[in-house]
Amino acid sequence: MRIYFSGGYTYNSENNKFERADVLTNDAVIEDVIYRTDEHGETIDAETVDCRGAFIIPGLVDVHTHGRGGHDFCFSTPESVKEMRRSYASAGTTTVMATLASAPVEGLLNSSLIIGKERMPTPGLATVAGIHLEGRYLSPARKGAHDEALLSSPDDGLIDTLIRGMLPLPLHVSYAPELDPDGRFAETVLRYGATLGIAHTDATYGEAELAVSRGVVSFTHTFNCMRPIHHR
Repeated sequence: MRIYFSGGYTYNSENNKFERADVLTNDAVIEDVIYRTDEHGETIDAETVDCRGAFIIPGLVDVHTHGRGGHDFCFSTPESVKEMRRSYASAGTTTVMATLASAPVEGLLNSSLIIGKERMPTPGLATVAGIHLEGRYLSPARKGAHDEALLSSPDDGLIDTLIRGMLPLPLHVSYAPELDPDGRFAETVLRYGATLGIAHTDATYGEAELAVSRGVVSFTHTFNCMRPIHHR
């Protein structure tokens, strides 16, 4: 199906600004972007959507989101996952990494199982790209809203169990690297093809730098629940 989004503004990367443009799609794939200066677009054989006064942007991707619409991914049910996906899509977020906070291992595995079954691409629902595990392996000194009773030191045996239970879902793991001085936890995560991020950490600059050399690729809510920059 061809849809012609007429009269909106889209970002022109050559001119580094938003400009008046029409966007033509065919079966949800962009076929053409037509930049123009007049008020009247072309006559095209397609369903037309009037976008005057609106900005046309790619769907947003949220890599750290615990839930929406009154639901939390840690307490997933088939119905709640569908409702969250519909709510994300309605607000322009088309892809999410379902983020799990600190919880009992059984709860994490159960939620990941449900999320995995309910993530198939569906019109009108946001796509669940995978799971962001932001829980358990965090610093008690920087725990933020996480329940300290649910935190645990990085244990390559336990993370092995969690990852095996979540596969084949793509997985991103946030952790406090200073709790993994020998790097065995990081090595286990990377061996399964998951990615690593630093979060809720009391790591020094040197410890963070070492973690990056071991494979860390991101920082979760940078500077929030991390050792602050001191004037000394």
